[in-house]
Amino acid sequence: MNLTLDPSTILSIAASAGTLLLAVIALLLGGLIWFIRREITLNDTAHRELRADIQKLLTGDVVWIKTLLGRQS
Repeated sequence: MNLTLDPSTILSIAASAGTLLLAVIALLLGGLIWFIRREITLNDTAHRELRADIQKLLTGDVVWIKTLLGRQS
């Protein structure tokens, strides 16, 4: 069995492989961007909640402080 490839076939195979590689890279980058955006959003939410808790402590929200201390026991 003699297997010879002409240059146009080799070029076609290389183009298909290159396209597949670019698609995989784009998919991985998309996943990475989604993950980073999700983490930033969760971090922003956590900071907002922390700021609200600190504000409650500074203003002396007695009811909130009692519920917080009640969770510790």
